[in-house]
This record gives sequence, C-alpha cells and structure tokens, in this order.
Amino acid sequence: MLNNLDFLQKFKNAKNEEFIVPFFKSSFEDNQWVLELNKTKKKNTIIDFNISLKDGILLTHPKNYTTLYTFKKLIMKLFVNNDLYLSSEVTILTRLYGVLHFFNLVNCYDDGSFAKNGFKALDKNQLLFLFNKRLHNSKPFDLYSGNEKLTELFKKENIAKPENEFDLLEVQKTLKERNIDLQKTLFPNLFLGVQFSLSDVLLGKVQNTKYIREYDSYFRNDDSTNLSVDSVIQNLLLSIKIMYQMNDDLDKNYSLPFKSDLEFILNYDFNSKEIKHFETYPVETIFNVMRSCLDFHFKYGKDITTSFISLLDTLENDGLTKTKLKVVIDKGYLDSLVKNSLSNTLKNLGIDCYYIETNKNYFKNLRDNKSLLGILKVYYGCVQFVVGALMARRQSEIKSMEIDCFDEVNLQLGFRKSKSHIHSFGIRDYINLPTTEVVVDMLKNINLIAKKMKINEGNKIFNFPSTWNPWISIDDKHKFYENLDTLFDYFEIELIDGKRPYIRQHQLRRFFAMAFFWSKGFKSIDTLRWFLGHTNAEHVYHYIQENLDGKILNNVKAQYIAENLDSYSNIKDIIKNKFGIESYSLIDKNDLSDYINTLLEDKLITVEPEFLEDDKNNQFEIIVKVKNHG
Repeated sequence: MLNNLDFLQKFKNAKNEEFIVPFFKSSFEDNQWVLELNKTKKKNTIIDFNISLKDGILLTHPKNYTTLYTFKKLIMKLFVNNDLYLSSEVTILTRLYGVLHFFNLVNCYDDGSFAKNGFKALDKNQLLFLFNKRLHNSKPFDLYSGNEKLTELFKKENIAKPENEFDLLEVQKTLKERNIDLQKTLFPNLFLGVQFSLSDVLLGKVQNTKYIREYDSYFRNDDSTNLSVDSVIQNLLLSIKIMYQMNDDLDKNYSLPFKSDLEFILNYDFNSKEIKHFETYPVETIFNVMRSCLDFHFKYGKDITTSFISLLDTLENDGLTKTKLKVVIDKGYLDSLVKNSLSNTLKNLGIDCYYIETNKNYFKNLRDNKSLLGILKVYYGCVQFVVGALMARRQSEIKSMEIDCFDEVNLQLGFRKSKSHIHSFGIRDYINLPTTEVVVDMLKNINLIAKKMKINEGNKIFNFPSTWNPWISIDDKHKFYENLDTLFDYFEIELIDGKRPYIRQHQLRRFFAMAFFWSKGFKSIDTLRWFLGHTNAEHVYHYIQENLDGKILNNVKAQYIAENLDSYSNIKDIIKNKFGIESYSLIDKNDLSDYINTLLEDKLITVEPEFLEDDKNNQFEIIVKVKNHG
C-alpha cells in the first residue's frame, strides 16, 4: 500500500538533512531537472544545466563540479527558504527566474575568471558591475547584446533588414525555411529565453508607439532611466542573500564569494532616487474620477464594445483569424477596417484609426478620440478603476478574474483570493463576493471582448488587445498600469506640484476607508452606503475592516488625523513629547502622518468610530483615545 506522501520527492544535503519539495521530479545529481510547475505555463519547467561557460566547457563537465554543485544547492535552498515551495507557482517561478538570470549575467559578462574558479571568483566590484548593468538595461534583449548578435546572424545568412511589416513577414518566412531558432541561435548559453518582438527590434515600433505618461508621477520618482531595486533586481539579489547564508554551512564543496563582498552588495544602495510614500489621495478627487468613469461608461461603453467586436468580425471575414497570431497587420489596412466598424456615436467622436503614435501630439489626439485602441484603453481604465475602488481587493485578485466571473442575477463577483496559499502548495481559494449592479454592467462589456479574443488559456477578463494585432490578448500587469495611467491623462486629473497622481490599486483599496473617515467632513455617508449596498454606517465600517488589513487602515487613520490635527490637541501633546515637535506648520504632511502611524502601531493612541443610534441608524463620531501613561 502506497503511503500518501510517496508522491513527494526527497533528496539529502551534506548534513543528511531531508528537503521535501513536491514539484521536484528529478535526482539532485541529474544534469537536467524537471520541476512540475505547469499550472501557469501548461508544461513542466525544465532546468538544463548543460550550459557552456566562457571557456567553451559545459557547466556539467567534471572540471566544473564545485560550480555546478554550488549552483544546484543555491536553487534548492531557494525553494526551502521561508517555505517558498509552498507558495503559488507564479511566486516560485518568479524567484527561480531571478536566480537563473543571476547565473546568466555572471556567465555572459565573465572575463574568464568565473569559468576557471567558479563563484569564488566574484568580488564586490564584479557583482556591482553586474547589478548596475542590469539596472541600466531595462530590456533583456539589450542586456545580452541581442542587437549585435542579430546583426551578425543576418550578415552570415545574407538577410536584409526589413523596412516595413511585409518585409518582416518575409524575414520570418526565411528564418522558418532555414530552420533558424532565434532563441537558440542568439542566446545559446542562457537558462531562460529572452522575450523580444522582431517588429520592435527591426522596425523600431517601440519608438513610435511606446507607453508614455503625460507628466511625472506624483506618488513615485521612478523614471525609466533610474529604476529602483524593488522593481528590477530584487529577485537577482536573492542569489546574493542565499550565498551569504551558505557561507555559514560546513560544506567544503561550495565555491562562494567572500562573505564580506556579499554583505557589501546586500547593503549597497542601488536606488538612485528616493521613493516617496504612496500617500492616500483626497477622497473627493477619487469620487470625481469615479464620476468621470461612470459617465464615460454610460455614454460610450456599449458603443466601444460593439465597435471593437465588429472590427474583429471584419478581420475574421477577411481571413485574418485568431489562429494567425504572429501576423503583424498593416496599420493602413487596420485603419480602413476601423472606419467601417464604428457605431455612429464613435464616428461622431472623431475616431479615424486603430492606434495613434506617441509623438508630440499623442495626448491631444488621445483626448480628441482619434483612435479606437486609445478610447478602448480609456474604457478598460474606467472599468479597472471602478471595480478596483468598489471591490477593495488586491490587484492580483482583480487581474485573476476570468471570463464569465460574475453572477448578474445575484450580483456576485468571483476571483482567486490573493495570499491565501501559504502552506497550501500554492493553491488559492476561489471566492465570490457581492458587488454592485454597475460593476457587473461594466464587466459584461469587456467580458464580450475577452470571449471574442479568447485563445488557448487566455481567459482573463482584463486581457488587453495588442497594438499590432487586435486578436492578440495580453495578460500583463504593465498593461494594467498603462490603462489606468491613460485614464488619468485622458480626464486630465488635477496636478499636484506639477505632477499627476497616477493612482494604483493599492491606493484604491483605501478608498472606502478614506471615504468613511472623510464622510464626517461631508456630514453624510449616503453615497458610500449606496455604493456598498449597506443600510447603516456600522455595516459600512465592518465591510472596510473585513477587506483591509490593519496596516492599510492605520495609514488612512494617520492621514485623517494629520489633516485634522487642530481638532485633537491631546495628540499634539503626545507627538511633542515623543518626537520633540514644537512647530507643526513646518512639518511635511507625510512626515506628520508617519509620526501618527507610529503612535497607532505602538498602541499609544487608538482611532475608532463610535456609532450612535438615530432614526436612520447611521450617525457616528471618530473617537481618538490616548493611552494613559500616568
């Protein structure tokens, strides 16, 4: 009789410790590892250690035993550190890819010392060079010298550089006829493939259709040339952290950099600019954006949906179906189809093309409603904003919503619950929560588009069509951000200090908590109750507590108190005593919020509503209590 744990693969390290990694389907000594991580990619993940080093000798050669052994142990320690192997597949793969990319960088920029001596050849200067190399090359294609390699390949194969989309089709045809796999040809010694688009690389499409914002972001100083560690190299740094820990092992087979060099990198400040706090935006502005989104939906939602689906129908009738996903459709041809696919309402708006180029007139053309894709992007941004604000869920949960995820009869919305997978092997709960009629109404529109575009496993309701081919749907968090940013630029959301607040979902999650506390200033909570479908203020607050964790709620309470500090003299006294603050007029609002947040976290003050009975059962007061130190 089989034990119910027999499906778990085990291997032992030098200390004879057992690691249990359920998705590990190989032996530690194998030169090719099979990881049963296939829910996301629909196939097992393979790590093939038969990679050539700079001296032309394979990593799996006996000469490189300590290098290979060290790297394998690094990967396995990654899986077991903090029980990562119990996380979601997406999280596991993201961390794993970071470690594999680290090896790629080391091997790609090796001067010969790594091939000769392994990881112990890496000092702090070499490591610093590698990480800065990554920070200054946002695209892996550039990071691994893709343009130079592609030029050499074309010269060798006598292939002319294409000048338009139809030339590109000929190049793709030639590559296929000659059985040239660009991934294997250009990047033969990398663990992971390099994602790139030939149209972007060869035709420069990124230059005239790239994603841009109209203004700098108010909430973050993170322009594309100075990216932060958190957004770019945090997963690369995992290798450094793990090797730092491995230095304490008693395994003589390791080949590791000096611990002091690893510590230097871990403590190095790669951030070129200070990242601001994601402060809460004024609730009245959120309401104004909400109103604009709803107005846009009621005016144009149906027309945008039917017009885009009509475009897809026309493409299908012309033989360009969703099975021909690699075809780059000519812009002039697309523009002519768009004009014949529009409803009268959209024609009257002035739409005359599929997409607009990001030149100096981009934002004027966007607001003049020149392109179908532009107005579709605005509409998706509206849906994301309304759903995000009214549901108060994490972005990953909203993005997880699939086609037909709503129940329009019972007004329920289904999605996979984020962060419900700890110690559950990555399995996330599928939950249904009540929502409002307007949310369902908006989702029904984009649901029709998603169903029309659906291919293979591409069943996410927020997948957005590609610029180059309307049939291609893109499931990308950056596209999610782009839709929101386009919305704020389209409606010309009010600037703060010359910058635009490009709001993110984690800020929208605070919306109801913000509205609840600020409703005291409005002397009414009726609008909030209407949004939520609750009967009184206490029900509204219970909803907020159930959907927001304590940290987020504390941030909102801190900002509320900071902006109404004159009403709470007792808090002024405690801030003066604890932080030595004499004059509040000189303190930055964010700093003051931080001080108050510290008091809340240390439980020196509490901020809670007190509900009062009246004929409508919806009165409340915000009560601030200061801990007695007497």
